[in-house]
Amino acid sequence: FPLHAQTLEDGMANNSKGQFGEAKKDFESIVKQDDNNAEAHYRLGRVLMIRAFRDEDSAVDHMERAVELNPNSADYQYGLGAAYGTKAQNAGFIKQAFLAPKVKSAFLKAVELDPKHVEAHIGLAQYYQQAPGIMGGDNEKAWKEADIIIQLDEVRGRIFKASLFEQDKKPAEAEKEVQTLLANRS
Repeated sequence: FPLHAQTLEDGMANNSKGQFGEAKKDFESIVKQDDNNAEAHYRLGRVLMIRAFRDEDSAVDHMERAVELNPNSADYQYGLGAAYGTKAQNAGFIKQAFLAPKVKSAFLKAVELDPKHVEAHIGLAQYYQQAPGIMGGDNEKAWKEADIIIQLDEVRGRIFKASLFEQDKKPAEAEKEVQTLLANRS
């Protein structure tokens, strides 16, 4: 068993050094030895979403397995939402309609489990911003999430809010968000 922990550490170290190929091998090795290692499934799922390895189906499979093993991890729920979202971006409309509620549900669950999970709030805000209304998209909710993100991480929150203003063709308001951020940083 200590072998698993060592390899997980190796995989995480390789991942943080940007050695994603090595990290992928490390995590695959753990999953092969121990299919019940939720963290290895989650980490492998994340690597599989990187553009160089883009394998959305496998990423979703590993994230689903991580959540199945530990449904109370906000990180795993966020990862699952991100994997579904990545898959939905490259899918046709019918497939998107099938994936959309899964994306939203996973992000909502992550935020419920950890109300301070910045990535989950960003994912949820992007979902509300991008999804059509019939699939649960809601601009008002995107703006509310932007304000929550600002409370949790001002830099990311103000940048996100500026992007919402840009999409609404309000460059002056977007500029104001950036100016506020810069003023608060100095």
